[in-house]
Amino acid sequence: MKHIELSYNELQEKYHIAEQLEGQLKQLNEMFNEKDLQLTRHNDLFEKLKIDYERQHVYLLDRDENIRLLKLELKQQQQDLNDLIQMKTNEIKNLTEKNLQLENDLKEEKEKLVNEIQSLLQKITSLEKEKKEFIQVKSYPKSFASRFFIIL
Repeated sequence: MKHIELSYNELQEKYHIAEQLEGQLKQLNEMFNEKDLQLTRHNDLFEKLKIDYERQHVYLLDRDENIRLLKLELKQQQQDLNDLIQMKTNEIKNLTEKNLQLENDLKEEKEKLVNEIQSLLQKITSLEKEKKEFIQVKSYPKSFASRFFIIL
């Protein structure tokens, strides 16, 4: 009987330990379920953040590509503008040189015309003088003769 009592006491003690272990197991299962739920929520949040990150990454890549293309376009426009400025500067320089040459040609032509006019004026003056002298010489014999006849 003692042996049965001991076995019974051991069995009760083991039953009590089993109940405690079952309570701890239940508590651990509840904690595990809570942690599993938290992990699921964290994974969902992580997936959402990952999707947002990927979207933002794609957006930033697109933006960087657009910026790169705009920089290239701006650089090309700047080069085109510099080329145009250089071309217009050369045109202005050429036109200025042409204008200066035309002014010099005009000045030379004007000097030639002034010289020709002066030469013509001198010839006219000379001819007028010769004409006057000729008229005087031509009329001198008549006046000399008329004076001669008047005296007679």
